[in-house]
Amino acid sequence: MSAKSKVLIYGCDPVLLETRRWVLEAMRFEVSEATRLEEVERMIAEGQVDVLVLCHSLSAEERRAALRAARNRIPSVKRLLLSAGTEGAEFQGEAEILSIFKGPAALVASVQRATGREGMQAQVGSQAGA
Repeated sequence: MSAKSKVLIYGCDPVLLETRRWVLEAMRFEVSEATRLEEVERMIAEGQVDVLVLCHSLSAEERRAALRAARNRIPSVKRLLLSAGTEGAEFQGEAEILSIFKGPAALVASVQRATGREGMQAQVGSQAGA
């Protein structure tokens, strides 16, 4: 693949953002983090996003605003919403919903699917040193 797919992870918990970034970077994605909606809007406006990942640490309003920004600026951007329970159900149809309890391999698989890289190996640990 000539260019890395660009993933933006938006959430409130810096430790979770860093961990998710590391997992996706290990699979050769170009990953940015955002903790404020303004950062998300700027990166989307600059065309720096292929996949928008919304963490479960965001409020429903923060999720709605980010989804709206993505839909209005880049309708083709893939949207993935991480859920810790049933709170993601209201966003069905707006984004792919993924339970955080499925683990990092499921996150990688979902991002690979969103970017057309489904056939790539989803073993997170084995790719870190490659």
